[in-house]
Order: sequence, then structure tokens, then C-alpha cells
Amino acid sequence: FGNSHDPFGYRLCHTIFKVFCDSMEGAQFAREYDRIHSLLFNKSFNQSLRIALDNKDPRIMQEFMFPDYASTEFVPNLPIAVVRMTEQSVGSSDFVVDEADKVARDILRLDPIGTPNLFEMMDKNDMAYIMAKFYWLQNKTSNYWFQRLITLGSGQLAVIRGFNTLTSCSSTGKQRWSVRFQDVSYLYPDLLGLPSADAF
Repeated sequence: FGNSHDPFGYRLCHTIFKVFCDSMEGAQFAREYDRIHSLLFNKSFNQSLRIALDNKDPRIMQEFMFPDYASTEFVPNLPIAVVRMTEQSVGSSDFVVDEADKVARDILRLDPIGTPNLFEMMDKNDMAYIMAKFYWLQNKTSNYWFQRLITLGSGQLAVIRGFNTLTSCSSTGKQRWSVRFQDVSYLYPDLLGLPSADAF
């Protein structure tokens, strides 16, 4: 991003905004525009994001949020949860949970049925919201690993690792994500010990 020539993050956030404009589905962009605009055109947010990236805060780095496909795997002997999310309408990119097993409810400390864009909703940090979307739009794929620092229904923080698989329903044309995930918090004690995400 050229931090030495962009100490206040203006160029960085302009680049991110352009990717959003060029790559997001129209319905998704319209739905999320207010939040995106309020962040990427906010001077304080611009500079905070610039500093966080320059300092390589792991919570918003691509190698943490979207680990390598070939070398990432589930942790043996840890429960694997399953949720499935279906697109509200064709082309909306707005996915709502319609299936969740008991392991998912136990890990998340809530019943996610009916929740839109589940892991995005449970990641309370604006920087992670922006950067996860930016990385995803640059590397769209129908099968990928992800990790997110989320806030559980209990209010505690946790790191989840999951694998997403995208399919399409031949009868409706709607897309559907099948997500398997684990709570891998014990692998990241240093990350969980960092200052609050609100302090980014």
C-alpha cells in the first residue's frame, strides 16, 4: 500500500473503496454502502487502519484471516461445527443461516438460525470487517479457509477456523455456503491478549 507515501491512510482507503466499487455485487454494495462510506471516508479510521497495517496487527492481516489453502487443516480431536447459509435472493450476496448443528450452537454460545452474514456480524471490529471484505473480493473462490476473531454470544472473544464451500441451487439459482469450523482460540493466546479491537 505504500505506507511511506501515505502516512494518513488516504491512498490506502481510496484503493480499498475502488476495489469495493469494482468488485462487489450491486445489491451488496447498496446494502453496505453507508457503513463502508462512513469508514473509508473517515480521517480517523484511515489513519488508524494505516497504523494497524504498518504494525502488522495479526487480526487484520491476510495470512491470518485467509490462511493458505494447501497447508491449513482442521485441528485433530477438536469438535467441528457445521452451519449452512442460503442467499436471501439471487445475486444479493446476503446469506442467512438456515441450518446449524449443536456443535455450532455450543461454540458460538447462541443459536445462529436466521442470522445474516453470521461471522461478519460476530466480528465486531470495523477494520476486520473492511479488510476481510477487501481480501475476499481480490481472491474470490468457492472453497477457502478462513479465520476470524469473533465475539461469542457470551461476550467472550474466540478465534474460529473454518472452511467455506459455495454451491448453487439448480431450482432457485440461489447460492449457498456450507461452513465447517472449530474454536481454535488456544492456538492464539497472544492475539486474544492484545488490546481491545476498539483501540485499533
